[in-house]
Formats: sequence, C-alpha cells, structure tokens
Amino acid sequence: MNIDNVIASDKLDSMDLIIGNASIEDLKSLAEYSRKKEINFISAVSPSAADQDFNPYFTILQPTLETHVQELHRVLVKKYPEDNVVYIYHDKGAEANALDYFENDKYNALPGRFHKMAMQGDEIDVAAIQNLLDSNYQTTIVLGTLSPKVSYEVLKSLVPMAKKTRLKVF
Repeated sequence: MNIDNVIASDKLDSMDLIIGNASIEDLKSLAEYSRKKEINFISAVSPSAADQDFNPYFTILQPTLETHVQELHRVLVKKYPEDNVVYIYHDKGAEANALDYFENDKYNALPGRFHKMAMQGDEIDVAAIQNLLDSNYQTTIVLGTLSPKVSYEVLKSLVPMAKKTRLKVF
C-alpha cells in the first residue's frame, strides 16, 4: 500500500495515534503528516529519525544509530580507556555515518590510541591491524558493519590474532 495514497485519503484524519513500521521514506511522510495534523506517530521498529529532530508528534522506540554508537563509545572510554582502539568500517552509507558519529561524539573524546581502517570489499587486512597493535596495551576492535555475514567473516579472520593477543571485539 502506498503511504502517500493513504495520507491523501481521509483515513488517518480521525486518528489520535498512529503506530507504524515503515520505510525511511514513508516514516518521513508519516511524521510530517503527524506534525501537520497534530497526531502522535510512533515508529515501532525503525531507528531512523527521518529528519524529524524537532517534531513533538514523532516518537522513535528503537535507539538511533547515533545513540548506539555514542553508548558504545561511552562504554569503551569508561571501561577500556588505555586500550588501542581500531575502528573497522565500510566507507559508505550508514556504516560511514557510524564512524562519523564515533569520531565526532560530543559526549566522549576519542581514545588516545585510536585508529581507523576501511574495509576493502568485505575483508580486512589482518597484517595491517597487527601493525597497529602495541604489545604494551590491550586492543579493542570496533567492527562498524551492519551486516551479520560480514561480521561473521571478519570475526573468523581475527581468531588467529585473538589467540596471540588480548583482543576484544565490539
């Protein structure tokens, strides 16, 4: 069902509350409609803010990617302040945004031994990661991918390194 057609009809006008699971594009349309009509709209599944930072009629139940990254960053700074931190990422889309949120987190400073490494395709350069390690410190790897398949493959490639060093992966 096309959400623009539903909005154009009068079917939503009598609502007091809209609860939805919608695509990002549809979220934005529904959120703007809810603000215009002063109807509360709850996004039940998507963590997208849909460019609605100042919409009092729009509620997101899932934390946004930025919130997830800030909380992860807070945990790293609090529990592992002396660690080498290697942030592995794809330089595209939401994964690039996650790196940006980590690097520019207004609540937490970057760790002193922070390194970032872009993935080439869906693989990592294990030798390059080993070059970033300092044997005087433990290492925390932040795997900034949203793909379970890529995560699994990267974790498998880190196993030999983890056997030799004290390694944590988030």
